[in-house]
Amino acid sequence: MQAMQAQFKLIFVEPKYQINVGYAARVAKNFGIDSICFVNPRAKIDGETAIRYAKHARSIVDKPKIAKSFDSAISDCRIIVGTTGNWKKGRMEFRNVMLAEDAVRKALSSAKGKKIGIVIGRDDIGLTKEELEKCDIVAYIPTDAAYPILNTTHALAIILYLFTNSSYKMQYGSMLSSRASDDDMRALFMFFNKLLDGKHVRKRKRVSLTFERMVRQYNPTRSEVRALITAIKQ
Repeated sequence: MQAMQAQFKLIFVEPKYQINVGYAARVAKNFGIDSICFVNPRAKIDGETAIRYAKHARSIVDKPKIAKSFDSAISDCRIIVGTTGNWKKGRMEFRNVMLAEDAVRKALSSAKGKKIGIVIGRDDIGLTKEELEKCDIVAYIPTDAAYPILNTTHALAIILYLFTNSSYKMQYGSMLSSRASDDDMRALFMFFNKLLDGKHVRKRKRVSLTFERMVRQYNPTRSEVRALITAIKQ
């Protein structure tokens, strides 16, 4: 988990299909998680199909961690984040289901550097109400009403992205910082307008706005903007 600042334990409750076991392993590995705790798996975790779909995350299914009960799986976690595709099932009198972004934000602030348990439910019926009641936070990913239930591993990918988003932004910050700043953009537009001042241009304001809109849509790098400034100034 080199790219992560918090500690995470991924828990998959009673997986039924080997394909989802494999995909869950692959998604976990994508986001730096090296193991999954499987609670009473119904599928063969190291089966041929699971291995095939795990791809380069085969180590997760080759040596799986197995828990006999939900309670034992979550016992070493400071904060438990459950997931549900049915917000009505997860809604209790004393606690409401939260949108995934809000759930992740609350979990990170509450865990205070200690282990966060991320629980995904059965790939056919999800988590039970009793299991959701044992979770500190229940995350819900809103989807289209015509087909509201995500595949377990698709939901997992979204949840793990939200949990790791800030740390990966830091990792790839140099790529993002190469983009032109607002000051760079203002300088370019200033020199372009000075260029127009010396020419007879019909509908000058429209030309200026068109140039600005095109540049902003392209989202240029700092070096590209400075190259344009150099060309315009000459």
